[in-house]
Amino acid sequence: MLLTLLKKLFRIIENMTIRARNPAKTTFSRDAWVEIDLNALEYNCQAIKNALPHKKIMAVLKSDAYGHGAVSVGLLMQACNIDYFGVASVDEGIELREAGIEKDILILSPTPFWAISRALEYNLEITVSSLGQLNDLIKVPSDKPKNIQVKVNTGMNRSGAKWNSEAILLIQTALEKKQFFNLKGIYSHFACGSQDNFTNIQLMRFKEVISQFAGQNLGLLHIAASSMLGQNINPEFDMFRIGIGLYGIMPECSDDFKPVLSLMARISHLQPVCKGEGVGYNLTWTAERDSLIGLLPLGYADGVKRGLSNQIQGIYQNQYIQQVGNISMDQICFDFTDCKAIPKPGEIVTLIGKQNNLEIKMTDWAKALNTIEYEIACDLRVRLPKVYIRN
Repeated sequence: MLLTLLKKLFRIIENMTIRARNPAKTTFSRDAWVEIDLNALEYNCQAIKNALPHKKIMAVLKSDAYGHGAVSVGLLMQACNIDYFGVASVDEGIELREAGIEKDILILSPTPFWAISRALEYNLEITVSSLGQLNDLIKVPSDKPKNIQVKVNTGMNRSGAKWNSEAILLIQTALEKKQFFNLKGIYSHFACGSQDNFTNIQLMRFKEVISQFAGQNLGLLHIAASSMLGQNINPEFDMFRIGIGLYGIMPECSDDFKPVLSLMARISHLQPVCKGEGVGYNLTWTAERDSLIGLLPLGYADGVKRGLSNQIQGIYQNQYIQQVGNISMDQICFDFTDCKAIPKPGEIVTLIGKQNNLEIKMTDWAKALNTIEYEIACDLRVRLPKVYIRN
């Protein structure tokens, strides 16, 4: 078998000397990239709007739109007439403004005092969770009332004013100081991803706080996020915050939305490995037969976690191939021994996404790592170039 593999390899090397390089799918000097399907993104956006016909929609674009590219996603969502955008920091909001996003943008995390003036300069809405933050905002000069939203802590205990008298006093103070503040909304966040008893408790607490201000204009009321799509647990509220749902990687809604992101790389090197030889750092995989091992130019520095070593697959020429050996910082190995086609450097392997009738989902990686799809998507944004496609 080794002789056969060597012959394969010699043919590959011979081809390399005469074969023109496959046209790169990117303008980057990199043979690994994430591919963002704008058609799928637009489809998901419309599906969400259809499911929530009487609600405003906030597209959450934190962490570079969960690794999908905040500017490109934001511009498409604005063209799709999404109502609001949510970000984690002042810098994320500024990036959207400078790219041409004109819709309302809410900073969902606490804004440091020294960054408030920058937030106001770019017309970003600030989340307020305490009287101390409210007083800090008063100290910052402004020629008009500052746009704010009050966050109520209904039990997640991460941020927000406690759902008892603390939240009520904060909202009342914001309403009274109209010369300083324009109250654009009140919101909270569920601790659990699906409807359960504690979700109902949080909802009850949020309603109790809101009920203290009957007849007063509190702006938009919102508490539900992507995990609540289709559950209709807050019909009386105004807006849904949609993050991961936009990108089609929620396993509970896999039939309703399309995955937007694929991860691809080109074969950079091929070599035979004899039976009994190992591959990669610490030789965690040993060939049980003479094998043909191919290298792809990406690794854990790109978000392909080392914990996935020897657990994941790729798709090559409509055939699953097994990843082997420890994943390195910049390189990852696959076993091409059983491939029907002779693999060649420059050919594409799909690590996440579809290839003809085969598919590898981000959920597969999340299960292998005992984590969530959010983490996988965000990690892939570190240094992989993005290629946007649209039919």
